[in-house]
Amino acid sequence: MTNIQNDLKENELPVELADTLITIEDNEKIKERITTIKEFIDKSVNEKVKEALRQDTPSESTGEISNDPFAAKLRKYQN
Repeated sequence: MTNIQNDLKENELPVELADTLITIEDNEKIKERITTIKEFIDKSVNEKVKEALRQDTPSESTGEISNDPFAAKLRKYQN
């Protein structure tokens, strides 16, 4: 059991998953299962992060800033 917990810790996974892996007799199969779990969790987290960071593109330009002091002075000299 402690080997399973150590493998989980090495892969930055919760040691509580050890109970679900204890029924597997082969150490290599346990390590494969841990790798599969880690890949699944990493993929899920990455998708959630991408979704959270996704921003909509503005549909139209906002145009000129109405209170831009430089633009106001420029218009003064253009007239």
